[in-house]
Amino acid sequence: MTSPQVPRIGVLAVVRRGDAFLLVRRKFAPNIGVWGFPGGKLEWGERLADAAARELLEETGLVATFDADPLIPIEAINDAEGFHFILIPLEGQVMGGTLQAGDDASEAAWVARADMDALPRVPGLLELADQVLRENSPHLR
Repeated sequence: MTSPQVPRIGVLAVVRRGDAFLLVRRKFAPNIGVWGFPGGKLEWGERLADAAARELLEETGLVATFDADPLIPIEAINDAEGFHFILIPLEGQVMGGTLQAGDDASEAAWVARADMDALPRVPGLLELADQVLRENSPHLR
């Protein structure tokens, strides 16, 4: 008997410095070659904030702390690439480390919101960046 297909749960690590957000360029499918927030699958028994910190470290080499309260979840469905994720974004603050692309990221960079329009990017990236900027969370400055 085969298991039914079910949506996967993932996290997005949303960190910024001024008006620049930390983004990664995806090295593998899904979304190969496009820019998005660092993130990945939630592991069994893992808290959301811990998953965001782990994914950020794996993909960027940076250490951060994350809020326990997530932003509005994003539904990502792509039948052509065979995925259905519920992505839970969490805001974080970098505490240390050295920026370098790792794991499934081919590049990692601080990107100003004004420069995101020209990037090949995952759906919803601009909307999420704008949401964070509108809220102007003081711990993200």
